Amino acid sequence: GAQSAALTAFAGSSVTIVADQEQTITFVGGTKLVITGSANADVIITPKSDVVVSLPTDFSAFTVGLYSGLNISLSAGTITKATLTTSPAIGTAATIAAGMQVACLRFDAEANTYTFIDGASYNADKTMTVDLPKAGFY
Repeated sequence: GAQSAALTAFAGSSVTIVADQEQTITFVGGTKLVITGSANADVIITPKSDVVVSLPTDFSAFTVGLYSGLNISLSAGTITKATLTTSPAIGTAATIAAGMQVACLRFDAEANTYTFIDGASYNADKTMTVDLPKAGFY
């Protein structure tokens, strides 16, 4: 069954997950990660205030809370399934205009570029929900 981890400080703190069990981790500020891993592991989510490499043409970064991206890592195993829901966007991101698309990109360190993540949705409450294929920087 699903387990719910304790509310956790956001700055690089870790939460232990149990192999093959879905767990919900809610971080201070409202970001929520529902995750199943292949092994017992510590999940670490580190907020990033700036992007590492320029975003592709036609993309602009916006902040969610105080950060522009997240690095998600596991101390062991791999992500079997994970869904991230951000805290509500603020400022300019809160006024996404008609005709604009909100997307999630994953930074590929080996290729030194970003890849588009399918299935991201921008919700009425100004949160973003995205299925994460693996650990990394989003």
